[in-house]
Amino acid sequence: MNEMSNEMKDKPGIGRYAPITAIACVAVLGAIFLRDYLSFDALQENREALIAFRDANYLGTVLASSRPTSSSWPFPCPARLSRR
Repeated sequence: MNEMSNEMKDKPGIGRYAPITAIACVAVLGAIFLRDYLSFDALQENREALIAFRDANYLGTVLASSRPTSSSWPFPCPARLSRR
């Protein structure tokens, strides 16, 4: 584990932030190009279809919505440690 953390520290700045930069770029492009398709009006128009999809895929819905939150995470976050 120490070797891996040392490798992360030795990475150059641009390579270290490449994954979060890629995610941000995809999010911005999605917001720009999908603005007409992703709206509250679209959700309202497709409400029945979304509810039927949720009911047909109950296990997937439960697994997707049961992600751990900061209060249920077994390890304290660094911010909490610094406040003590």
